[in-house]
Amino acid sequence: MKPGKIILESYAKQFNPFLQQFFEKYKTEGMLGYIEEFCQRGGKRLRPALVYYGYRLLGRRHSPRIVKASLAIELVHAFLLIHDDIMDESSLRRGKPTLHNIYAREYKSARFGESMAILAGDMCQCLALDLLSSLNFPLELKLRVIKKINDAIIKTVLGQELDLRLEAAGVSKTKDILRMYRLKTPQYSFECPLQMGVILAEGRLRDLQLVSEYAIPLGIAFQIQDDILGLFGDKKNTGKSIGADLKQGKQTLLVAKALEKGSKKERKIIREALGNKNLTKHQIEEARRIIKENGALSYAKKLSRTQLQRAKRALQKMQKQNYNQEALEALESIADFMIERKM
Repeated sequence: MKPGKIILESYAKQFNPFLQQFFEKYKTEGMLGYIEEFCQRGGKRLRPALVYYGYRLLGRRHSPRIVKASLAIELVHAFLLIHDDIMDESSLRRGKPTLHNIYAREYKSARFGESMAILAGDMCQCLALDLLSSLNFPLELKLRVIKKINDAIIKTVLGQELDLRLEAAGVSKTKDILRMYRLKTPQYSFECPLQMGVILAEGRLRDLQLVSEYAIPLGIAFQIQDDILGLFGDKKNTGKSIGADLKQGKQTLLVAKALEKGSKKERKIIREALGNKNLTKHQIEEARRIIKENGALSYAKKLSRTQLQRAKRALQKMQKQNYNQEALEALESIADFMIERKM
């Protein structure tokens, strides 16, 4: 069985030429040029790969039209990332300046940068819809895919709303964090792409339900791992500033559990770091030490592994449904990679 990283890299090699070809039909000057550069930076191409393997799961053969269809979810991903970076006040994305920062430098205006990046994000969503409407699939299937994407975006926005509310409140419980995770990550990053592929392969309701049983717990595990990497990862691998979540004041599972389990002194140190725009390296190291020593990190890792096992049990159920073996093996390898990744 191929490692998940190799599977995603292999799909990216198929996918990237289609992405380049898509932008060639537009005059990529101005905003479209910025969007193309943002999309071409790389990334794991996880979501497009899941569209592909959702399609292959039902025994459909490789086809250029499904690779083209998978572009849509990457454009939706870009739309959400660009807006997320504004809300999070992030400076880096995939190792390069975020789009609002690039724009801000043009006129030395943060407001201009944010305004232009909001428009660019909106444009990405429009490009995704334009692409979907042009696909060589039956109209009924395309409409179902558009509805699926729209439903995923609605849930993601509700998750982002909850995320911002928890951040503003400055305190949260682990149950609140997990509710936010369930809304924000699994739907558009895992369930929606897989179900897009299943729909385009003319799958049944039962097929959609089975991939959802795999996607939702894996999405939660993925988000937990993302938060771990945000505090304990390597900037060279993640392409993000380490400790940015603390500086922003983001309520993560690590923070919530550390505050629940910590001593009065430890809680004080964590709270002084949260939302501190002048956060020092020493404060980051102190927060990391506390999160390690009081068991918050171990708790997060254990919960991530538990969710991964739930996803794998769903794959075992799929084994009994005569699904494509190559696709099942790819989904298992991708699941392992999502939890073991260092980037």
